[in-house]
Amino acid sequence: MADVCDILLKNGQDIQLHTHPVWLMDRDERKRIYMKQYSFEEQVYIIEKGIEDLQNITGKRPIAHRGGAYGIDRNTLLALNTANMKIDSSVFYKNSNCEVSGRYKNRIHELHGILEYPVSVYRLKTNYIIPHKSCSNQIQKSDINYSTGKEIKEACEQNIAGCHSYMNIFMHSFSLYKFFMAGVRSESSIFEPDKDTIKKFHNIMGYLCGNSKVEIVTVSQLYEKRNTIKKSSKDYMPKLKRTKII
Repeated sequence: MADVCDILLKNGQDIQLHTHPVWLMDRDERKRIYMKQYSFEEQVYIIEKGIEDLQNITGKRPIAHRGGAYGIDRNTLLALNTANMKIDSSVFYKNSNCEVSGRYKNRIHELHGILEYPVSVYRLKTNYIIPHKSCSNQIQKSDINYSTGKEIKEACEQNIAGCHSYMNIFMHSFSLYKFFMAGVRSESSIFEPDKDTIKKFHNIMGYLCGNSKVEIVTVSQLYEKRNTIKKSSKDYMPKLKRTKII
């Protein structure tokens, strides 16, 4: 883990805390998947232990947190405050795992003493053809894996036009590779690069880096700008369409 963190830091990346208590070593605890399933005191311990581990590895104290699978509750935010965390990025509008329902969908705002930088979402209307199926409407996050490159670009353009200042491009540790579980032993699983997603990622980054209206910032840089953030007067949500053949 130290080697991975060292490579990331040398390449200008930002390392923050991501909690997935399902991976606690005690197998009995694996029945509790989400942070919200733990008491306030337990959540404080998990967060403070994560901060300590990352600080020991990187020499830097993390300032931001995201709860695994968005499974947080009010106690999580209070625990983050107790642990002197500055930013949370777990709130996912309308997601069933998230028990924190702020007033805003996409707008950065303060929530229980924490600066909440929510998962960026857009409303997606999908038209199905062959065979015909009724249209579906859903709230979709801006995600390298689950969004098309065109959708992320369109969402970005609509946010710019709608004067919404910040957008969170979502990725996972597994975003750029495929894995096939062949058993419970990790060495028996098969991993390979996801070339299509890697190509999509480069395409999206090329668009963002080449857009004069876009500035790419890390979470740490975002916090440094907190006093000068141009907050939109409204809570904007892009509306996109997708055509899907099934």
